[in-house]
Amino acid sequence: MKPLIPILLTSCAVLVACERAAPEPTADIVLLNGGIYTVDTRRSWAEAAAIRDGRIFLVGDNASADALIGPETEVIDLDGRMAMPGIIDSHVHPLEGAYELVYCNLWDYESLESLLDALQECDANSDPDDAWFQAVGLDLSIFGVTGPDKSLLDGIAEGKFVFIDASDGHAALINDKTLDLLGFGPDTPDPRDGVIERRDNSREPNGTVRESARHAVDVIRPRRSIDTSIDVMNQAIQKMNAFGITGAIDTWVGEHEMRVYKALDDAGDLNLYVLGSIIDEGVFEKHVG
Repeated sequence: MKPLIPILLTSCAVLVACERAAPEPTADIVLLNGGIYTVDTRRSWAEAAAIRDGRIFLVGDNASADALIGPETEVIDLDGRMAMPGIIDSHVHPLEGAYELVYCNLWDYESLESLLDALQECDANSDPDDAWFQAVGLDLSIFGVTGPDKSLLDGIAEGKFVFIDASDGHAALINDKTLDLLGFGPDTPDPRDGVIERRDNSREPNGTVRESARHAVDVIRPRRSIDTSIDVMNQAIQKMNAFGITGAIDTWVGEHEMRVYKALDDAGDLNLYVLGSIIDEGVFEKHVG
């Protein structure tokens, strides 16, 4: 039995050596020569990082990361540029923002003159067969406390229903045709949780509607096309990614948004971690479709 002892010891030594020699799996992505901001107060900066299976598993120096480079590893030389963990936007409405690509976009206009020019240009380029003229991003700070007056829309989208959403998402400017469709007139009381703004010294609606009064328009204006929503949401996500946003809490999600996110996910295009806040009642209820 004695001769077996050296053999067994030798076998154990070989196994230990093999275990020690087993190479560490290579990284999928390695970042080198950069300023890696770690969001760690004890060690806030490093020059390299390695990623495997979608997770950062090494943050350190170039030598440590270089050892993890294999034939399939994507190597990114930051050349002094900064890298950091993705940003999570904790309150955003991606699809609402995405529709700036569809509706007349007023976000960049901060004077009445530039606003009117933009509306006229949008009207000139709109489809004359559309029953509705819609715009987003109206800056309420241009106007007084009762909001813009519907006279602002004189000569714009004549014969159409007009809905100009304010930049805060809680108010809108509508024209006489839309007011008539809603049945909002001098004798109409303000709806619960909403305001129909009036002209000075008059009960006549001035065209600005807020909260539940705005919501009354929201539920009758044309429903969004699922194909259009998928297209513009994809573009919105790409723009968010370009600013370093990799996760978001979408704080106004209904069935339509869920269908859009699922379609993008099924196609492999949902490059965003999403937590959706589902609204199913009240002023900002999301309706089916």
